[in-house]
Amino acid sequence: MLANPPFAGSLDYESCAKDLLQIVKTKKTELLFLTLFLRLLKPASRGCPKGFNERTAQSFCVPKSDIVEQGYDLSINRYKEVVHEEVDHRPPQVILSELEK
Repeated sequence: MLANPPFAGSLDYESCAKDLLQIVKTKKTELLFLTLFLRLLKPASRGCPKGFNERTAQSFCVPKSDIVEQGYDLSINRYKEVVHEEVDHRPPQVILSELEK
């Protein structure tokens, strides 16, 4: 089963499925999603393809220990690594002189 979970947010208790609230009493969308996902999985099935993508990729796996360490906060910014590429720009004077021509 594949799905794109909400990474952060909250709902009103009134708009949450009552059967999910019986399992986990929370308004956090990411925890409600996990509860639903686990309920829908069949025994011995997987919630996502096992992968070894780097944390800079669009999708990647996170060890459970990391999630526990973050207090079960599923905000992607807690786990995704951002790589800043150095960009070599031309000096402003060169650009201005080209524009003048």
